[in-house]
Amino acid sequence: MKRIALLAALALLLAACGGGAAGAPAVPADAPAFDITGEWAYEMYAADGNQWDAGTITFSGSASSGTYTQINIYAIEYSGEYAVGGSTLQLSGYLNWQGAFGDADTLTGTWVDDQNDQTGTFSATRNN
Repeated sequence: MKRIALLAALALLLAACGGGAAGAPAVPADAPAFDITGEWAYEMYAADGNQWDAGTITFSGSASSGTYTQINIYAIEYSGEYAVGGSTLQLSGYLNWQGAFGDADTLTGTWVDDQNDQTGTFSATRNN
């Protein structure tokens, strides 16, 4: 009997560890305030105030999580994963982004480039 209880506890512990991809943003518990899916125009600024990048970013999946494709000003494509909870947003990929909805069609936040020790801010507007 003790062996069965021990095995059941071990199975629950392993199930709680999850199996998500490394580096993928955790899906927040709050329901998304807005649906992020679709195409957005973005601008990024470095910590010194100079423009870092601009382009489009397209979110595919559900309102709470999925993948994104970013095409920058130089026509270079990046991709990664996103998670939305309430009004907050997290993106992981080449850069790590954290932001919030201002309303259904605007996003603002910060980004970090861990590989090059760069940080900055971003803003995005939904393309209609």
